[in-house]
Amino acid sequence: MAGYGLRPSQFVFTFGIGSIIETSSGPRIIPDFDQWGQIFYKGKELNVSDFQIDVFLHKDILDGNIFSVPTNVLLNKKESEGVYKTFTFPDWGLCVEHGYLYEFDNDSTRCPSCRTNRTFDIKRKQAIRFVRACPAGHLDDIDWRGMIDHTASCSSKVYRWDDRGGSLDDLKIVCSSCNRETTLQDVYQKNKWCTGRFPETPGGNARCPEQSQVTLRGSSMLRIPKLLPIIAIPGPESVHHRVLGKKSLHTILISDKDWTKDKLIKRINTSNENSPGTISDDDVHIVETAEEEILGAAINDVIKNTKDAPSTLLERRLYEFRSLKSAARNGHPLNPDTDPHFSVPKRGIRSDGSAKGSIKLETKKLRVSPIEKLKVITVQKGYQRLDTENPDNKGINHPLVEKFYLHGNERWYPGIEQIGEGIFIDDHDVDLNISSKEWDERFHAMDNNIEYHPVFVWWHSLAHRLIAAISLHSGYSSASIREVVYTEVDPSGNVKGGVLLYTSQPGGDGSLGGMVSKVPTFERVVEQALADLEFCSNDPLCYEQNVKDIGDFGAACYACLHMSETSCSYFNRFLDRRILLENL
Repeated sequence: MAGYGLRPSQFVFTFGIGSIIETSSGPRIIPDFDQWGQIFYKGKELNVSDFQIDVFLHKDILDGNIFSVPTNVLLNKKESEGVYKTFTFPDWGLCVEHGYLYEFDNDSTRCPSCRTNRTFDIKRKQAIRFVRACPAGHLDDIDWRGMIDHTASCSSKVYRWDDRGGSLDDLKIVCSSCNRETTLQDVYQKNKWCTGRFPETPGGNARCPEQSQVTLRGSSMLRIPKLLPIIAIPGPESVHHRVLGKKSLHTILISDKDWTKDKLIKRINTSNENSPGTISDDDVHIVETAEEEILGAAINDVIKNTKDAPSTLLERRLYEFRSLKSAARNGHPLNPDTDPHFSVPKRGIRSDGSAKGSIKLETKKLRVSPIEKLKVITVQKGYQRLDTENPDNKGINHPLVEKFYLHGNERWYPGIEQIGEGIFIDDHDVDLNISSKEWDERFHAMDNNIEYHPVFVWWHSLAHRLIAAISLHSGYSSASIREVVYTEVDPSGNVKGGVLLYTSQPGGDGSLGGMVSKVPTFERVVEQALADLEFCSNDPLCYEQNVKDIGDFGAACYACLHMSETSCSYFNRFLDRRILLENL
């Protein structure tokens, strides 16, 4: 995504539709996909399916396909050439040299001094830092004209920016025509009604009952990307399974029950005739040269796995958890001749049965497994604005603003496929006896939401401490290490848990061994993670925080447990330092 300096990974993890980005020509907003122009086409040869990332997900998890955001290289464009359009936003500017607030008029300045001096270049790029947003996802300019009680005949859109001190009350906005004025404090207090505008989508605005609030355009809370990380846990490992599992062929397989090799080849040829290039020549060749019996067995496996596939995100996480535990018991792959995107060497697993034994965490024993290779697919489903919570503490209040590219009747979400490494830690069927009266009461009060269960909170809190410790030993920053917390309820009602800590980078940079090399000496990481756990620079305020009063976390703050939101999938909720101390 050169042209404005964005990489596909940045677009997925940080930016996206509705993002305000800083460019050499001033701040701009990234519009909806249909406003980009036909970036998915190069003549008639290239379309969005050429950028597809193959992964099978139930529609209740992701109702659509995943595509990798095109780069200049793939589109045969120069690195300096922009591949998408952007819109000017905000539409008001502040000339800091002359002290005038003005509205952009056809991308030219209305600052009186700049007009007189004929300096139309940098002055018109001084966009105002203040915008307003609401929890429903709307974003708009502040109604600067409406903030001042003008005289009846005044129609001015130019105001003097009179900063007389450091407080909001000291900054006055004065009309250049009628000399009526207001303060920035009044602007913050009066901009409560929402215009219902999505600046990335041209057209009329919808009525919105939410209250907006004034914020800085660079605030991280102004746009919170909603990411869906998927750990690619492989199934059967043959080349036939991998080819038949691709979405193009998988769609054909599930359309019928009885398949023969000839019947499948005919269907593939028909599909390619109707939509040329849907199934690649290499995949067609693999099907055509496969033995009938081997291909039939692979087809049956793929169809069976489809029937048993998880249909919700919770089921998907449970499937990942069980697959990770299986790999921690037996290693993966079982066939050393394959080269999967998931590799757990059995010789490196630290458990009771290994030569070095499991990791002791005070009186508890944990199994630690190195994952030398891991494929992670991260999808951006949309965004949320203003991370506020419901009064009853049931979580994030605002809805998800979904953003996808609509190609025909199919949704396409931007994503990125990366290879990385990680460490999987679990209790390997040992009862850790984790308990907390406060969290147990909260768990039942929240309709048995597993994220409030003491076991989940314990593993989540431990994960954050381990991330901080691993970053000191591995060479990765804590912001580049991510987590997935797993829980499973066994037949007796006990909750088992585990956590996957991983890092993934474009190319092979995420699998250089910095994390897995720490497994043989993981005791040092644990010692670092638990050091001074009972102390926090914000104590006693931090330690006295209780989930009963806060709702989503207990004794946790940025000095002891909170992490960057690139690492934490739960917005630093469900954390408690006390539950770690009381259950070691």
